[in-house]
Formats: sequence, C-alpha cells, structure tokens
Amino acid sequence: MKIKFLTIVAAFALFSCEAAEGAVNDAKDSGTEMIDDAKAEGEEMMDDAKAEGEEMMDEVKAKGEEMMDEVKAEGEEMMEDAKAKGEEMIEEITK
Repeated sequence: MKIKFLTIVAAFALFSCEAAEGAVNDAKDSGTEMIDDAKAEGEEMMDDAKAEGEEMMDEVKAKGEEMMDEVKAEGEEMMEDAKAKGEEMIEEITK
C-alpha cells in the first residue's frame, strides 16, 4: 500500500513539475516576444524621428536659402540706388 501511495505521489510530483516547466517556458517565450515587439517598435519610432528631423532640416535649409536670396536682392537694389545717387551727385558737381 505504501508503494502505491508513493508511486501516486511521485507521479503527481512529476506531472506538477512538467506543468510548471511548461508555464515557465510559456512565460519565457511571451517575455521574449514582448522584448522583440518593443525593439521593433523602438526602431520604427527612431526611423520616424529621423525622417521628421531630416524633413525639418530640409525646410530650414530652404528657408535659409530663401532668406539669403532676399538679402542678396536687397543688397543689389541698394547698390543700384547708391550708384544712381553717386552718379547724380557727380553730375551736379560737374555742372
């Protein structure tokens, strides 16, 4: 009778260990999957941030070039005005 009881207890312990091992493996797989998903999401976020940063830099560059063109045009206009004014002054002096 003791041997049957011990056999039943041993079998129960064996099945309990197998069930616990299965649960541990499932938890490990689930954890690994969560880590992989988080890594993929992080990489996607970094790619999005990089693309947005590059887009912002392109916009800043375009605006800077536009401003430089405006400054150049204003400078050329000022030079033309100064040249005309200088020519007027020379004409008045030489009269």
